Amino acid sequence: MLWRRLLQNLISNLGKKLPARAVGLSLVGLLAVMFIGGVRESISDNNTVADEGPRLVLGRGAGGVGFVDNAVCAGCHEAQFAEWKTSHHAHSMERATPATVRGDFNNVRFDHAGKRARFFRRDGRYFAELEGLDGVREFEVSYTFGYDPLQQYLVELPGGRLQALTIAWDAKAKQWFDLLPDAQSKPGDAHHWTGRLHNWNSRCAECHSTNLQKNYNPKSDSFQTRFSAVNVSCQACHGPGGAHVVWAKAPRQENSDNGLVVKADAAGAHIEVCARCHTRRHRLTMNDRHDRSFFDQFSPVTLKPGFYHADGQINDEVFVFGSFLQSKMHRAGVQCSDCHNAHTGGVLSEGNALCTRCHNEEPPARFQSLKPKNYDTVAHHHHKPGTLGAQCVSCHMPAKTYMVVDPRRDHQFSIPRPDLSEKMGTPNACTGCHTDKTNTWAKAEVSAWYADGKAPTPHFGEAIAGGRRLQPQALPALASLVGDRNAAGLIRATAVELLGAYGPAAAQPLINALKDENHLVRASAVESLAQLPPEAKVSLFSRLLADPSRLVRVMAARELARVPRGRIPNEYHAAFDAGLNEYVEAQEAAAETPEAQLNLANLYADQGQKQRATDAYERALKLAPDYGRASIQFATHLSAIGNNKRAEAVLREAVKRVPDFADGYYALGLLLAEMKRLKAAEQMLTKAGVVAPNHAPALYSHGLILMRLNRPADAEVILQKAHQASPGTPAALEALVILLMREKRLADAEKRASELVGAFPQYSRGKKILERIKKMRNAG
Repeated sequence: MLWRRLLQNLISNLGKKLPARAVGLSLVGLLAVMFIGGVRESISDNNTVADEGPRLVLGRGAGGVGFVDNAVCAGCHEAQFAEWKTSHHAHSMERATPATVRGDFNNVRFDHAGKRARFFRRDGRYFAELEGLDGVREFEVSYTFGYDPLQQYLVELPGGRLQALTIAWDAKAKQWFDLLPDAQSKPGDAHHWTGRLHNWNSRCAECHSTNLQKNYNPKSDSFQTRFSAVNVSCQACHGPGGAHVVWAKAPRQENSDNGLVVKADAAGAHIEVCARCHTRRHRLTMNDRHDRSFFDQFSPVTLKPGFYHADGQINDEVFVFGSFLQSKMHRAGVQCSDCHNAHTGGVLSEGNALCTRCHNEEPPARFQSLKPKNYDTVAHHHHKPGTLGAQCVSCHMPAKTYMVVDPRRDHQFSIPRPDLSEKMGTPNACTGCHTDKTNTWAKAEVSAWYADGKAPTPHFGEAIAGGRRLQPQALPALASLVGDRNAAGLIRATAVELLGAYGPAAAQPLINALKDENHLVRASAVESLAQLPPEAKVSLFSRLLADPSRLVRVMAARELARVPRGRIPNEYHAAFDAGLNEYVEAQEAAAETPEAQLNLANLYADQGQKQRATDAYERALKLAPDYGRASIQFATHLSAIGNNKRAEAVLREAVKRVPDFADGYYALGLLLAEMKRLKAAEQMLTKAGVVAPNHAPALYSHGLILMRLNRPADAEVILQKAHQASPGTPAALEALVILLMREKRLADAEKRASELVGAFPQYSRGKKILERIKKMRNAG
């Protein structure tokens, strides 16, 4: 990689008796966290050319079993069908008709922050007049999307695309509103309604229709999307019904299978059926099959910044399942259908009566760990009966509003922790309701309720928060969390991901995690060990090619693809090829996304397929011209094949499109330094520091270049900032020691080296440096 070569060159003259790679490799380990390509993205390759909207097609499911018309289901299951008709699932997507459209299309105008639209009817059809790709014009509404508390509208664009308008109907306030009130975007931008982030085919369709077949053609960048039912119908949950219909019509046989892929009474089936859509996840397979486990087809997003707060509470829209996986309820075997009617989607009881179905003085026998107790009392909730504060969900399922008007409840079922809010800045239910109060007040109130003298229960969020900040003291806490079998797999996998940034000091717990019983932990360990040398990867990852988890196999194969094939023992070649095919399929399941094209480009680059890599990088940037990570990795590829001139042009275009793109300035600085244009490189790294003052890799590289430019005083200041920005890694501190040695400030060098050894006792190079400095001082 260009930064590795650059950093090796930069430090080659800093300490002749020190291995030239030392500082460079430390930074590469840090860079791995920033730039590693995600396996859990997705892509499809077919030869059809789309130029029309979605069509109904009954067809067959991925397993070859036929789907049937919904009316067939209704013929026998009248009561269930009637319940379903009232559900949000039934209204998830429908043809735009007077019976389905809720918005006011009586020639109503909308004008907000420069966004204008007019909604009207003509000849029984529904239209929106607003700015599109070719100026302001009329667009016919083809479908409604959603029902309550808001309804969106889909219009057709060329290439078989359906796009969701970002001006939506508030079903409760009965008015139009802007879903992105603060966003200013132009037609074609990702966030404009015409952009890729509002494309139904890619972003929404598979969870709003039944048996969706996306049918994306990368060559023509078009869709021929099909579905068996326009909405979320019976077979979206039970699987294709053809075999069940055959069974129903045939003479009954004792103990015969009823033909349903997902049985209504199957233990554990409900939660995985719901999880397919009610979670933020990455697809691993091209087709969704009901006869496969959720975890064999999808991988839920871990507790990443932006998605979740450090303590696991929801932040971005994560759709329930990831939160529920963290809960004690999930570990106890609670199913979605324990609280929700599977056909209406509504709750089984209203208010606290829902929770007290189980949380009472005689809990159900299946939940043996549940303490018998009357929970619906002031002694438990500490609020006046009948008030909002006395509701179980107010404290244990706080809501966050998405899409401006849609509150969603957190399904982590956590206990309010204002003490953690003080430490970590996380939200809590107390100040979420008492908005005029502080976390300090809430902490005191809760302490008074439970004045037993005990310290607050330790919480995994403290380790996660420390890991996000790369705090040295968080390393042992994260390692301990990985080994805590009482913590949910999703939480432990997050700890593994964070350990990857700590370099060699975290190697042993990460290697141990490769043998963990939880597949999410094993997969995350592979990703966190991505910077291992080839021989170590072969030794540790080869056996994982036969792992029972598809995700683990995919991750292991992807990392081994960075190793020359000749180094992989012959006995593993077949499994390696199979795993790599699974990886490619995971990308081809989302070929319309720039992330998937980038993943494929990186794979081709690692395999030495230069032109295929170049083509895929170009496709990624064509789909998303402002995709900074693609620009950086494309430039890295171009530099590796000797085309630094084009690499520079790619990066300059990236920072031109996104002026505050710190990583772009950083990468451009590295490239210019490699081209021996050190002054120009220093200017770019200065810009990176202005845009992102705590950008540790940029600060570190900036310090090294200042050393090469013979500006030791400036280099010392910058390297000190780099160390402060990333105290959990030894790179900047080691470089600072080398600088002081070169300046013959041996007393200062010894002090800093002692600090290096104290902070990183397992880092053997620090001890060697300190010993050398002491010898130099003793020699006079």
